[in-house]
Order: sequence, then structure tokens, then C-alpha cells
Amino acid sequence: MLNNRILTFLELCRTRSFTQTADSLCITQPAVSQQLKHLEEYYGVKLYQYNNRSFHLTDAGERLYHFALAAKIDSDLVYQGLQQYSHSVSPLRIGVEDSAGESFFPRALTAFLKDNFSLRTTLTVTNSSELQQMMQDGEIDFAISDQRFSGISYDCIPLFQTDVTCVCGPEHPLAGKTLPIEELLEETLVLRPAGYPAYHGLNDCLQQYNCSIHRFQALLEINSFASSKQVLHQNVGIGFFYRCLVHQDLKTGYLSEIKISTPASYCNVYIYYFIKKHLSSSPEEEEFFHFCKAFFAGLDTAAKTPGLRKRS
Repeated sequence: MLNNRILTFLELCRTRSFTQTADSLCITQPAVSQQLKHLEEYYGVKLYQYNNRSFHLTDAGERLYHFALAAKIDSDLVYQGLQQYSHSVSPLRIGVEDSAGESFFPRALTAFLKDNFSLRTTLTVTNSSELQQMMQDGEIDFAISDQRFSGISYDCIPLFQTDVTCVCGPEHPLAGKTLPIEELLEETLVLRPAGYPAYHGLNDCLQQYNCSIHRFQALLEINSFASSKQVLHQNVGIGFFYRCLVHQDLKTGYLSEIKISTPASYCNVYIYYFIKKHLSSSPEEEEFFHFCKAFFAGLDTAAKTPGLRKRS
């Protein structure tokens, strides 16, 4: 367990504001300053500089920040590991990539919680880079994403495999047709903005058809998956998505599929499950993991579900 002065220091490093730190910790601003002063006196170094309302760590402050953050993560892991010996129920802290969080994953979580309604659960829906950072900072216990996390501190388990499909609105002139990709190039392509992993993933997929994003007549970049589907439903343009993301929309007729006759190379992707290595899992986490395996194995995708290995 870390003392309050270290925790206040970490929060100040996060907010870089004495006012915001005081509000976050429900203490006064002078109390924040006093705790930082005690730390500087204890270590005998200057930890920060605050000039013109700008907060900067000194070299010593940077070193303490990294030590303190590592200690906090270790402390959190020890706490989580010891919960298996208590009678309390461990919370589930889940992180999901945003397009999955706006499509199929809420159905999986809802189905799980119907039989586990007493669990305290938090769900964070954000991009893959933020999920990886949250796992590194100990803010979530596991994540579901289509992007591989870098580093050796994660176990990466493929949950299932899905293909990429072309979709449009139900009243679009191309709805339900089978066409070579060359006949789609005069359409407006609805996609994530440049810089998003999905943008580069789509370009990689199109290259399997000897095509690219920039060969389309017009581009409509939208940073929300849900908004993209709404635009497509109004018959504005076409889009390429993982089939698992639009499976329900195709099933209900909210969107329609355009089948591509142009031969393509292998263009399927894995959806991954990430968990910290050496993290002792609670019974609730183990149950959720095995539920995910069963749920995603039954998810209607074009590709075969890969073999799944159990966590050690």
C-alpha cells in the first residue's frame, strides 16, 4: 500500500494541475502543496518546477514518478492477487476496442451479466493504443482488440477470426449485388480518419484487391463507428468492416452487403484477448474468459474460429 503523499504526487503528475489534483483527491490545494513539500524534504531533492502556471518535473521528479508508478502497479497487482483469498467478489475491469464496443461486445457482456448480476463491472470503450496504456497503468485487467499489443508483458490469445465485408444502405443501388471492385471506385468510401489503425487496416485489405483508399472518387472520414453505420444506412456511400461488427445490421436489414467478385488474397483478421502475464486470475475473470470463448465461437463469421488455448 502506497502512502498518500506518493499517491498525491502521482495524481499531480497525471493532471499537471494543483487545482485539478485537489478536486480529484477531495482535498484542498494547500494540502497538495504541503504533501509535495514533505516529499521534497524527505528525499532532499527538488521534484518539480511551476512557472507561469506550467508544471514540469525535474530530473529527480521524473525518476521518482517512474519508481512510484511501478510501485503502484505492483501494489495493485498484489491487491488483486490476494482477493482470491477473500470472500468478496473481485470486480471485472474490461477494456474493448471502440468499434467492437459499439457493435457485438455489449451483447456478450449483457448475456454474461444475466447470470452474474451481482458482479461489479466496469467497461471502457476506446482505441487500441489507449487500451494498451490502460493495461500498462493497471487501470484495466484485460482487453479485447483487433490490434496486437507490443511488449512482452501481455498474454495474447486469439478469440476468433473474421473477414472483411463491403456494406451499404438497404436502398443503395448496389445493395445485394456482386461486382468487381473496379465498379465500386465511383462511390463515396466511408472510413475512419487517417491515423486510425482501422484506416491503415482498410488500405492493407484493399491492396489484396490491387486497390487502395485513394482510388475511390470521394472519401468520407468519420471517427465514430456508430455514426459511420448511420450514414451508410442513409445510402450515402459504401464501407468495409469486419463482418462481426456488422453481422447484426446485415441480419436485421439495417445494412446490406455488396459482394466483391474480384479475386483477393487472404484478407481475414483475428480478434485478440489480452491479459497481463503472471496475473493471478480471480474466479470471476476465469468465468468471463471461458464465457467469451463460448460466445465468440458461436458468433457468425465467415472464417473458422481458431483453436483457443487456456491461460496458464
